Amino acid sequence: MVTTERVATYWKNTKSMPFLLRMLCQGAMVAAPVLLVILLLPITEWEINGRPMAYAELWSSGQGVAIAAFLAFVSVGAWGLAARTRASRWLLVSSPLAPYIVLALFPASPTLLSEPIAVSVIVSAALTAAAFYVCLFHLRSVREYLDNKGVGA
Repeated sequence: MVTTERVATYWKNTKSMPFLLRMLCQGAMVAAPVLLVILLLPITEWEINGRPMAYAELWSSGQGVAIAAFLAFVSVGAWGLAARTRASRWLLVSSPLAPYIVLALFPASPTLLSEPIAVSVIVSAALTAAAFYVCLFHLRSVREYLDNKGVGA
C-alpha cells in the first residue's frame, strides 16, 4: 500500500510543475518503464540503424544494454523529479549520453553494428544534454518547483 501511495503522491506533485516539464515528465514516468519491460522480454525482433537484430544479438552486441541504460536513467530521473529529488536532474541530463558511454565499454564484436557511431550523433547527444542541464538547473520555474515541499511532504 505504501508504494501505491508514493506513486499517487509523486503523480500529484507533477501537477505543480511548469506545463512543458509536467508533460515531458509524466510521459517519461509512464513510457520509459513500459519500454524497459518490453526491451527485457524476448517478444520481438529489433531493428537498429535499419539492420534487423534478434533478441540474443541485441544483448550480445551491447545495444540492449545501451538502450536499457537510457530508459533506466530517464525512468528514475523522471520519477525522482516528481519526488522533488534534486539529484535526479543529473540522471535526466546524462541520459542522452548514457547509451554511447555503455557502447564504448563494450569491445568491438562481430555482432556489433558494422559502422562506428558518427561524431555528429554524439555531438547531438551532448547538445541535448546541455539543453537539459540549462532547463533543469537554470530555469526559475523548475527551481521553484523543487523548492516547494509538494503534496507528500
